[in-house]
Amino acid sequence: MIADPEEGKGSILLRDSGLYYAAAHLPGQPPLMTSFLSFSVSSECYAVPVERVEEALRLAWPTPVAEAPPDVLGVLNLGGELLVVVDPAHRLGLKIQPPCQADFLLVLSREEDQVALKIDSIEGLIEGSPTSTPRSASAPAFVVGYLLREGSPVAVLDVDGLLDPRTAALVQEVKQPDPPEEPKEEA
Repeated sequence: MIADPEEGKGSILLRDSGLYYAAAHLPGQPPLMTSFLSFSVSSECYAVPVERVEEALRLAWPTPVAEAPPDVLGVLNLGGELLVVVDPAHRLGLKIQPPCQADFLLVLSREEDQVALKIDSIEGLIEGSPTSTPRSASAPAFVVGYLLREGSPVAVLDVDGLLDPRTAALVQEVKQPDPPEEPKEEA
């Protein structure tokens, strides 16, 4: 079942050059299977639960932030809200590639905020339940399981655990900037 996209409730539309991918979960009804959006970062495939995806759009160039952690590309004003744009390749231990016009931004909702990930491409939807495997010393703590896509394993990422602490603090700071200082009254 797909919720009416005009209602804006229960559906997520992912923009890709004018095409729309729709993933739905109707409120009050349990999903038959869990849906994951798969995407690539530095030519490696990853997935996140589709209910954590707000939108996907072509890369917009973020404004750099002074003294930001190395994985932060900058901030972006998206619909009046400031979002921190992060290159997950840093945290995933992958080769860092400079942003290009073919890249996408994947806007994800976290427990208390949103963040935009720079990704190479959207691969598609995967239905299923991630298999948990015994954690190896090399597996990052934010990989919570694996799915199979066309016979290849796809790591499922914990959206809340993906950011390093400094980056997560910056995301919170951007979300809740310091209130403006009150003008001082002269006596």
